[in-house]
Amino acid sequence: MTNPIIPSEDGENSKQQMVASSPKYEPFSRYYLHPSEGTSTVISPILLKDNNYDEWVRSIRNNLRAKNKLCFIDGTLNEPDATSPDFEQ
Repeated sequence: MTNPIIPSEDGENSKQQMVASSPKYEPFSRYYLHPSEGTSTVISPILLKDNNYDEWVRSIRNNLRAKNKLCFIDGTLNEPDATSPDFEQ
């Protein structure tokens, strides 16, 4: 995805500013990942065991909901159109 380029106030092309319009830079976007989040991030402190599925899944859902990521596992995230800015995410 190409970000739009907006010239600086003095109009010089050499001092153009990149404006982040991508959803990955918007904290409330479902595609946003905070710099501290990654593959090793602990989503829930509760370890899944034989008898604690209900407690574990509640914790997982609450944490994903708080991070605006629950839609990725509950089926509510629709595939974006090919023309949508979200498509490349």
